[in-house]
Amino acid sequence: MRLPRQILALALPAAIAGPMILTAPTAAHAEYVRATFSGSILATNPGTPASLGVGTPVTFTAVYDTSKLVDHTASINAATGLGFASVLTASLSDDPAAWLSIKIGPVSYDKFDQVNYGTPEGDCGPGCDLGAGNFPVVTYLNGAFAGVGNMFINSAGYSFDADPIADAFGGFDLGDGLGGYDFFLGKVGPDGDPFATILAVGDYSAANVTITPVPEPSAWGLLIVGAALVGATLRHRSSRAVDLLRL
Repeated sequence: MRLPRQILALALPAAIAGPMILTAPTAAHAEYVRATFSGSILATNPGTPASLGVGTPVTFTAVYDTSKLVDHTASINAATGLGFASVLTASLSDDPAAWLSIKIGPVSYDKFDQVNYGTPEGDCGPGCDLGAGNFPVVTYLNGAFAGVGNMFINSAGYSFDADPIADAFGGFDLGDGLGGYDFFLGKVGPDGDPFATILAVGDYSAANVTITPVPEPSAWGLLIVGAALVGATLRHRSSRAVDLLRL
């Protein structure tokens, strides 16, 4: 039997009120957020697949713990001479709960596709510490969200680089030396060279990033329990409402 709307209107708030209290995360040190930002391909080299042509969107989504951001301003300024006021990075590889998704047309990457995954330094040579720790990393420059780095290669052999700190050196190009782009998409050569073929370049807008809080891993259990209790209570109250209708 279908319940009248009036009965459901009375039953739902009462059913949800109690159990939902249990879903509130307890106080914790971790502060996980989800950051999403996007861009597009702006130029391509001859031979680039049509599915990766000009205008193809690129979307970045990263989940990370903001409480793990580390200040690397001094080491980066010493290595680059760029004079940043502040550089903060948070490693995704060091945190099992952190993750990354990069999608550019039909091509995709996650944090395990990072070429420098697990290395202690940046990719600018021995002793050149760009403050990244273990790649990939989320980077904040001068107090503002700047993006996710560094070089990625997926199982299909596509390379992708969107290092926000490297962009400060002039950005990427199509091999013409003009530079100025935020990322490049390439194809790995037979010798494993990720720069063997540059297919496309483009920009992304980290300034328009959407950052939303997400529950820390320890809170998921509470959320699941809370949802189960809500469902059980709704079933119980609905059953009681049906019994009342039968009287």
